[in-house]
Amino acid sequence: MAVLRIDASIQGPNSASTELADLVEKEISGAPIVRRHLAADPLPADVWAHAIQAAYLPADQRSDSHHRAVALAGELAGELRAADAVILAAAVLQLRRLAACQGLDRPGHGRR
Repeated sequence: MAVLRIDASIQGPNSASTELADLVEKEISGAPIVRRHLAADPLPADVWAHAIQAAYLPADQRSDSHHRAVALAGELAGELRAADAVILAAAVLQLRRLAACQGLDRPGHGRR
């Protein structure tokens, strides 16, 4: 089983999400794991815009930024396609606020 692990905490190994992901990773020991840490090694801010723009341009009219963005998008998509499982280690700081807005913080009061 191939695993893709995506971490996004700015606290690195000190975050609760990282600790939880580490526990999950231990449970599936022996599986090959591809890791991406979006806080330690963020994706370029303009990569998605350039990748989408490139889709509408002939290859010979694309800039170096377009070519790099398309290559990175392909790499990321390949990692996701190759994974049988994905571990997402991301903060859920606003989850309580979202639950309160939806009325989910009170039993029997959630939207249906």
